[in-house]
Amino acid sequence: MSSLSRVCKFNVLRRISSVPQCLSNVRAISTSNKKNDTTTAVEPTAVQAEDKKTAVATKKKFFYDYGFSGKTEEEEHNRMHAMFFTYITIGFVLSGFYLYYKPSTSMRDWALREAYLELRRREQLGLPLIDPNYVDPSTVYLPSDEELGDTEIII
Repeated sequence: MSSLSRVCKFNVLRRISSVPQCLSNVRAISTSNKKNDTTTAVEPTAVQAEDKKTAVATKKKFFYDYGFSGKTEEEEHNRMHAMFFTYITIGFVLSGFYLYYKPSTSMRDWALREAYLELRRREQLGLPLIDPNYVDPSTVYLPSDEELGDTEIII
């Protein structure tokens, strides 16, 4: 599709009927076998094979340092795996376990339990469930109409 857009990039504003003209400019790729595409395998001689083995044996492997200050490649590899195991196990698994099972800090359950206990106490004493005078009106100071003046009161 992208090659079609590249081929047709200058013909974008033309009508749809011009698309076949655009497609006629695309070259076809042939996948038929060519007679010159054959190769021959040359078997290495015994000297070449031996030189290759010694070259591989003497070639030192590149030591990739992960930053955990290991002296050898094996020690560095072991420290890297131990640290990542620790990060994954403690960081994700145990932290998720703690967050799932930690006590509630919002105390919603406690407040709901206390509300049910208070409702039961009020029912047993014959009091209204919600007291209209929750705060004693004699202790509340309200300004007089003269003190309020033209102040708008929004309830």
